[in-house]
Amino acid sequence: MKHRPILGCSLALIILSGCAYETPVQRYSESSSKFRKPPQMMSNNYPDKDVYRIFQQGATGFVPLASIREDLELQAEKFCERQGKGMVVLGANYSKPPYILGNFPRMELIFAAVDKPKN
Repeated sequence: MKHRPILGCSLALIILSGCAYETPVQRYSESSSKFRKPPQMMSNNYPDKDVYRIFQQGATGFVPLASIREDLELQAEKFCERQGKGMVVLGANYSKPPYILGNFPRMELIFAAVDKPKN
């Protein structure tokens, strides 16, 4: 049986892969953007204490941006639910393709934790 070296495959995986990176939910006023040009936030009347940001970067260039957005929105919703509140998206920023050479899909979401309407 002929053995094939796996060094070439391993090296290719190291080059193609990166590190997923995610920040915890942080207060908007107490944190800074992970983008050179921060997301534009919609005008709002929410107090600073209720406005947050969260960031995530895919581990490779093959992670769909839509999946990163879904994950961030789910995390934001869970964060708000733990406080008994609802979530309103106030702004977002995402990296632009092509997703090669370290420009992995990444996104920052700005949201507010708001009181749920009473029935």
